[in-house]
Order: sequence, then structure tokens, then C-alpha cells
Amino acid sequence: MEPESKMSSLTVLTQIETNEQWFLGDRIGEGAFSNVYLLTKQNDKTVLIGKIVNKKNQKASEFIKKEIEIHKNLKHDNIVEFITSFETINHYIIVQSYYEGGNLNNLLRSNINKKLQEYECQGLFHQILTGLKYLKDQNIVHRDIKPANIILKVNQEKARQSIEDDLDIFIYDVRIGDFGFAIHYLDNDCIKEIGTPNFIPPELINCDNESDDNFKIDIWSAGTTFYTCLVGIPPFQTESVKTTYNRILNCIWNFPEKPFLTAKVKSMVYLMIQLEPNDRSSVEELLTNSFFK
Repeated sequence: MEPESKMSSLTVLTQIETNEQWFLGDRIGEGAFSNVYLLTKQNDKTVLIGKIVNKKNQKASEFIKKEIEIHKNLKHDNIVEFITSFETINHYIIVQSYYEGGNLNNLLRSNINKKLQEYECQGLFHQILTGLKYLKDQNIVHRDIKPANIILKVNQEKARQSIEDDLDIFIYDVRIGDFGFAIHYLDNDCIKEIGTPNFIPPELINCDNESDDNFKIDIWSAGTTFYTCLVGIPPFQTESVKTTYNRILNCIWNFPEKPFLTAKVKSMVYLMIQLEPNDRSSVEELLTNSFFK
């Protein structure tokens, strides 16, 4: 048997350092430079996640090496758990915990109106902001906060309370994932148009960030994610990327008449989606906002 088959039919990865084998299950996602598979280790039935990059892609290889250096040092309840990383002859692999709740993008798509209730957003975004506060404390800027990178795990106790006590509560534990575009706070390696068009902040479109607070990049993206959960579509979405970028660069957005949203939640979003980074609230300020009380 060859140590590694082609990616399209790959079932086994052989670790260079130890010769251990990892078995791949279904492909469950893909990013700009990687594919994501269910993964189990030889002689261990625990289901994990494997983020896999082909070494032939030099740019992708550089990204995942940096991602490993950042993610391996992060340990927090609102951050996807990093298990290990390893190489095969042809690939770099990051192994992470598997969470059966999927991601926020899946949750929104599964809802008939593609959005969440305000009480759900309250539970969701307090956890997202808590994760961002932790990243800030570690001097890490994520740079790609969006629904697909918000990973969910069903909290069984909250789920039980929701059913038995008929409570309006958010039943998921939340974890921020995918650190492929993350940087240390003082890094200046801006790459134009990094991230996803609907959630990218204006300063990353042209790499013209004059702010002294790179953490405000994540505040913008969290704000556009917040809006998406409330309204059902991103605030700057149009039929073309060029038009979307133009709306972002001019901060052209508003709340529709429907659905009805309280003044408290609208105010929260306005504090996050501001053209100038220095005009956006800090994560500490947002965590004490009256929306969460």
C-alpha cells in the first residue's frame, strides 16, 4: 500500500514522524486553501476533524503553518479545541475536536426565515464576544469571523431546560474556529480582500488600515454576523462582489422595516458596524452592553 493516495480518494494518512495512520471519513467542508474531513486515529474510535492542505500549494502551506503556531496555544471554552498537527508526504494536517452541532451558517440555513430570535442572538453573541475577548487578551486578531466559522455544540442541560421548562434560551455552546487568516496583533501582513466579501471590514479591502487597533477588524465582522442572524441576510449583500465592496467602503446599510427589532439590539449592532475602526466599540464595552442584561 502506498503511504498516501490522491486526495479525491484518500482514506488513510500516514504520519511522517511516527508512521501512525489516521483514517478519513466524509468531507464536511472546504475553505479557501483547505478541505475538512472527519478523522479518526488508528486504534482510537474518537471522531475528530482534520483540516488538510496540500503541500504543493505554497501559499496554503504558509497559511496553515502560521495557523498551527497560533491555534496550538489557544485554550478557551469559546475556541475550537486544537488536538495536534502533523505532516504526511503530501499534506499538512490540523486535528481539532469535532462538535456535532455544525456551524452557525448551517443553523441559519436550516431555519425557515434564515434568522434567529433576539434571545437566541443574546446567548450566541455573548459567547462569541467572550471568545473574541480571550483572543484579544492573547494578542490575536482572527480576521475571518463569519457564520461558517462559528462552531456549535448542543448543550444538553440547556436543551433539556428549553423543553421541560419551556424557556426561551440558546441551547448551543459556541466556539470560534478556523484561524487560517489570524495574525498576532502587531503583525502588518495585510492581504487585500482577505476573508469573505459579506463580512470583510473596509480596512481589509484596500489594506489601508490607519487605526491603531487591529482588534476592531473582528468587531466589524462580528457585527455583520450579528446583523445576518437578526435579519436573515448580510447587511452589505448585493449581486456582485464589486458592489458589495463599494457598499462596505461607504458603510451603506440599514435595518429593514421587517422583522421588528428592539431599539436595544439595533443599538448594539450600530456600535459594531462603523466605518472608522476607532468608532467601533471595544469588545469589553460590548460585553457590558444592556442587550445582555
